[in-house]
Amino acid sequence: MSLKTTVVVRLFDEEFEFDVDFRIIEIVERVFDSNVDLCAHVYLATNPKLTQVAEIVYQWLRLKSNQHSRDAVKGEIYGMAREDLQKVVGAIQGACAFMRKQVGEDELKKLADGKDLDDQGVDAEEKKST
Repeated sequence: MSLKTTVVVRLFDEEFEFDVDFRIIEIVERVFDSNVDLCAHVYLATNPKLTQVAEIVYQWLRLKSNQHSRDAVKGEIYGMAREDLQKVVGAIQGACAFMRKQVGEDELKKLADGKDLDDQGVDAEEKKST
């Protein structure tokens, strides 16, 4: 598996294509002050704090563009519809999991589309057979 890909996140009525690289791990660990696996699979998966999501997005966005302030990014995240926020959080989770070689590119794209990965793998096969 190649560890070079991008993910598209919609913010401010435009699409931003983010490089998925080691920097997302640094950003997430810095914002949460915790291990990236715990952040991606527990904090972001169960009940993400909007302030932390906004800070991750702001720092990730700064790698691409300096045109949006921290307050503007917070306003964008705080005012997002739940489905759109789920896509942003999914993109962050997917990027972290991709860099840790826990998901492939297809799963990353699925998470960034706001979809769940729960129905894949062995458990999904067991559900089909019952």
